Amino acid sequence: MASSLRSGKILATAVMMLPAYLAPGTAAAAPAAISIGLDNRFSDNVSKTRSDTESDIESRITLNIDKSGEPGWCNYSLGGGIGYAVWHEDTFDPEIFTDGRLSGQCEITPNLIWQTSDRIKQVTQDNRNPDTPDNLTRKNTFRTGPVYSLRLTQVDIVQLSASYENTEFEEPEEADSNRVLGAVSYTHLFSPTFRAGLSVSAERTELDTEEELDREAVSLTFGKQWANTSLSGALGVNQLENSQGNSEVSSEGISGNLRLNRQITESSNLSLAIDRQLTDQSSTVGLDFDNFSFDLENTSAVEVTTLSLGYRNSLSSGGSLSSELEASQTEYLESGETENRERLSVNYSRPISGVSSFSARASYQLSSFTDGTDDRVGEVSLGYTHNISGGLSLQSRIGRELKRSDVRQREYDENWVLIAINYAFQ
Repeated sequence: MASSLRSGKILATAVMMLPAYLAPGTAAAAPAAISIGLDNRFSDNVSKTRSDTESDIESRITLNIDKSGEPGWCNYSLGGGIGYAVWHEDTFDPEIFTDGRLSGQCEITPNLIWQTSDRIKQVTQDNRNPDTPDNLTRKNTFRTGPVYSLRLTQVDIVQLSASYENTEFEEPEEADSNRVLGAVSYTHLFSPTFRAGLSVSAERTELDTEEELDREAVSLTFGKQWANTSLSGALGVNQLENSQGNSEVSSEGISGNLRLNRQITESSNLSLAIDRQLTDQSSTVGLDFDNFSFDLENTSAVEVTTLSLGYRNSLSSGGSLSSELEASQTEYLESGETENRERLSVNYSRPISGVSSFSARASYQLSSFTDGTDDRVGEVSLGYTHNISGGLSLQSRIGRELKRSDVRQREYDENWVLIAINYAFQ
């Protein structure tokens, strides 16, 4: 059954993307950016354990691609990479790693478009354990459906959308899902820089555990643009009904999102993203935020709140300084368990010469669980990159990661060294 679903998604994506290559508007599209790399990473604690530590070298070959079609009847964007890793001392079995995205849309009529997207990523299974290959699984989410827009007047727009979404995990013990979504929205343009409206949506999710989830949401939406700032969001209520056999649980909550982007100076900007919703573990929330993950060992229905605050400054030296504060709260409705996470990261880079550069990274993460235990993870690393010639570059990094926990067996210390060579086709 799983292989037939994958085949169906591949075929549907191919059918969707074919017009993008044939449409006149995409004939002059820029060539794809393709690169291939070989990474060798030595770790003195490759399994990230408190005792009986093992040293090993991971060798990984990667292929990355980034391609976009120019605007036309159909347009598309795809990017990501695939890697194959082996461990010289056989600490882990050889592993294939994937992280990619594909999105596209075709204009069927002036008012009707068809959208298709696919997102694949390695995700954590148990958030209490480290991100080793034994604690990762591949999550793939495919989505497709039409969007119909109707302009009632010059300032009033109605939009109807429907879509089918399929989520699959590589590990058979994780719950795959099929989801059907529908939404109706109304938007009024009060001025060229301000809009507001109303959105109503409903979805039905069926998991292969014979669990069913029904969600309805009503939200007020808005968007405002200033000279250096943009603000948009939604605020409303949603209801989630979770049923399995003769058991049924109903939950209600405030839902919404907020997006703020501000250009502080010509070289610096600030961004803020806040989301709150009732959903389930097979939704795209775990794919949309880089450092957020569901605990797949827990129940499916969840209430999720996420916050991301980022700052970036382009320095006069040609380098950059960026920082990001991320926070999330996940409440698993059936079990009543709650997980809180806060993470702060800082990145710095600067050129040393015309062909080489230096970079430094530091991060700290605090995770709190319902049983009263906390995990604290800190990491620092330094890197040097040298462009040898053309598209050939050499990278080296050295780093240290440590974890402290109220549960001693979850603690570890790791020192690592990475040497990588990369070639970008030109």
